[in-house]
Amino acid sequence: MKDTPLALLPLVVLLIGSSSGSPSRTCPPDNFDKVNVTPEDISRTSSFGFDLFKKIKDQVPGQNLFFSSYSIWSALAIAYFGAEGKTLDQLQKVLRLGEKDKGYKIQRELSAELGKNTAVELDEANRAYFADSLILKECFRSGEFYDIHQVDFSDPVRLAREINAFVNSTTRGLIQKIVEPSSFEGSRFFLVNAVYFKGTWQDPFPEVLTRPGDFFCSPGVACGEVQMMGHSSFFNHTNSTHLGAEVLELPYLDSSISMLLFLPWEGSVTVDEVVDRLNHTTLKKVVSELWETRIFIDLPRFKMEQTLIRELQRALKELGITELFSRKADLSAFTNSNDLMMKGLIHKAVVDVNENGTEAAAATSLFPQSIPLVISFDRPFVFLILDKTFNLPIFSGIYRSPPV
Repeated sequence: MKDTPLALLPLVVLLIGSSSGSPSRTCPPDNFDKVNVTPEDISRTSSFGFDLFKKIKDQVPGQNLFFSSYSIWSALAIAYFGAEGKTLDQLQKVLRLGEKDKGYKIQRELSAELGKNTAVELDEANRAYFADSLILKECFRSGEFYDIHQVDFSDPVRLAREINAFVNSTTRGLIQKIVEPSSFEGSRFFLVNAVYFKGTWQDPFPEVLTRPGDFFCSPGVACGEVQMMGHSSFFNHTNSTHLGAEVLELPYLDSSISMLLFLPWEGSVTVDEVVDRLNHTTLKKVVSELWETRIFIDLPRFKMEQTLIRELQRALKELGITELFSRKADLSAFTNSNDLMMKGLIHKAVVDVNENGTEAAAATSLFPQSIPLVISFDRPFVFLILDKTFNLPIFSGIYRSPPV
C-alpha cells in the first residue's frame, strides 16, 4: 500500500547584523489566564496566510507552489516576541497580532487547538538558537516559554548537524537536510520552525479506480500524464460565484482538518484569479455554502517539493515586514546586544497526496448507482489544507502541471 496523504514543512530563519532598541518586559504577565482572546482573534490571523499566498504565487509565476503560511507565521511570531519599536509594529500589523500578551495567548491557544486533532499527525516544533556569547534576557534564558538553545556558532559543522537532525526528526525523515555549515557565516541567531502533517482521508480513494489520464495545462492542450484517482461518494461541494470556482472538501478522518480543492471555471477564471479572490471573508462564506452532494471526482495523485528563499523574503517585504531584514531591526527584547537582524529565510515544503494508506480502509468503499455530478481536476487547481475550527490555512498550494 502507498503512504497516507501527507504534507509537511520546516522553516528556518537566520538573523544577524546590528540594531538598536530599549529594554522591555518580554515574558507573559502573571495574569496571563485573564488575557481575553476570542475565536475571531485567532481566525483573523488567517489573513496573513491569504496575503502571503498572493505575494508568493506572484514570485513564482506559472509554477507549481506549495508552502505553509502557518509555519511561517509561527516562526515570525517568535521574532515578534523579541522585537521592539518599528520592527514590532510591522510584525504586529502583518501577523494580525496585538500587544505581546495577547499575541502570545493567540499563538498558544491556536497551537493547543490544532493539537487536539489526535486522529491526524500534526506536529509543530519551534526552536531558537543563540550564540553562547550573547546574554539573553531572563524570559528567554529560562526556557520557560520558548525552546531556546545557546550554542557555539564558531563550530558551524556541528550546528548544521544539530539543526538538520532536529528538522529530520520533526518531519519523520522526509526533509533530512535544510542547512549547510556555510548558512551560519556571520550569524549569532538562528530560528527554526518545523511542521509535519499526515492524515488519512475520511473516505479513502479506492486504488482500483486509479488509472492514467491526461492533464490539461490550458484548454484542449495536454501537458502530461498523471495517475488519476477516482472516487464516487458524498462530498461537501459548492459552485462559488465569489471565487469563480467549484469547491470540494475532502475531510481527514476524525479531524477538524480538511483539504479544500478549488477548480476554476474553465475558460473564464484562472488559478491566479482564484487565489487573488481568496481571503478571510470569502473563505468563511464558501465554507458556509458547502453542501453534501453525490459526486464522482477525479484527482491526480501527486507529490510536490518546494524551496523558497529569496521569493519568501521579497513577499514578506511587500507585505510590510521591512525593518526585520535591515540593520534598523530592533530585536532588543531578546538581548541587550544591539547586533541582531534577520539575514534571510529558508522554507522547504513537501506534500504527498494519494489514495489511502491503510489496507483495511482501501477495502471498504461504496459505489453509488447513479452519479449526478462529475468533477475532474484534470486542469490547474488550487488547494488548501485547512483547519475548519478557525478557517485557518495550514498549507496552501497551486497545482498547474505534472512535475517533469
